[in-house]
Amino acid sequence: MRVAYVTLYDSRDPEVFNGFGYWAGKSMQHDGLELDYLVPAGRPNRFAVAVKARLYKRVLRQWYTHNRDRRRVRGYGREIAETLKARPADVVLSPYSPGSQPVAYLECTQPIVIWSDATLAQVIHEGGTEAKLCRESRRDGLRNEAAALSRASLLLYLSDWAARSAIEHHEVNPEKVHVLPSGPNLEIDHSRADVQSMIDSRSEEGCRLLFCGKNWQTKGADIAVETAAALNRLGIPARLDIVGSRPSDGQELPEFVRLHGFLRKSVPNELETLCQLYRDAHFFLLPTRWEPFGHVFTEAAAFGVPSIATQVGGVPTAVHDGVSGKLLPLAAEPDDYAALISDLLNDWAGYRLLAATSFAEYESRFAWSVVVARLKRLFASVTEPQSTHVYDLV
Repeated sequence: MRVAYVTLYDSRDPEVFNGFGYWAGKSMQHDGLELDYLVPAGRPNRFAVAVKARLYKRVLRQWYTHNRDRRRVRGYGREIAETLKARPADVVLSPYSPGSQPVAYLECTQPIVIWSDATLAQVIHEGGTEAKLCRESRRDGLRNEAAALSRASLLLYLSDWAARSAIEHHEVNPEKVHVLPSGPNLEIDHSRADVQSMIDSRSEEGCRLLFCGKNWQTKGADIAVETAAALNRLGIPARLDIVGSRPSDGQELPEFVRLHGFLRKSVPNELETLCQLYRDAHFFLLPTRWEPFGHVFTEAAAFGVPSIATQVGGVPTAVHDGVSGKLLPLAAEPDDYAALISDLLNDWAGYRLLAATSFAEYESRFAWSVVVARLKRLFASVTEPQSTHVYDLV
């Protein structure tokens, strides 16, 4: 099967959008799908859009995003359509693109499949960085997304939360909406026995916490620091490793907190540092205030590390409460997180079981081989006339 893999970014770069486009594409190719990477340029009004964006930013202090300009998005569709005439495909896939823009006005004979982490309506109404969008970008973005969702044959979302939004906000046919979580954004080549060795090597005397996130405040790094402090007050020697962010106000951190900066997975020694942090961690801690899914949770599970996180957004799909971790409400305080972690560590046999079932959850739901196998079945449901639709929501 030949797939037109349409994005507005270079999906062959593992550092873009946390690597989802890269790892999804690589895994699809590994499983026998032929990918044609398409990145429309958005001509001819690139200069006009750039000027408008600058004016919005400087004068109104708002964001005008070029990939939601309706004229430009229509241009994306024309470019893709012309390419498909010269380079035919069996299916068009738009993975993890802002507002599903590239295919919003695409006219083609191939079925269109959208695979995303959230709807724009969720991003606007429930927080996130795009809450500062100007009115024009919001209006055009929502119209473009509605056009894209109505045009698509399949709508795949990483979480139940996002799938419900597509049905509720855009009133799309529920039969074409499926939940398909992604796999981890790094290579996993260890076995179940290897993971058991990682679990066995973790000390019963202390607690290693790992936090990965780019936005200190949004991802709850401040809560993570206070949680580690609370554990130390309870007499549990706790260390917190933070990857990807640092406090913007220059706050001085306690000695039990280690900042590792942004670790690039494309750089071997930095990737090894990250993997070692996963191997050593007792828990992956992300008390996030906003999260559409969280690929880091699947990475933690792949190392047999239970996640402790907030029950917001798409997190309940990424972290199976009681199986691959534990979830607390958004209003939970650092002392609540510390008490939960303390209880889990005091039952060491229970902790070991939770760590083992975390890896089992990765094997059954998040391994890329499992994800792509489901994706291929879904492709077949819209490309093979004799097939019936496959409704396998998770």
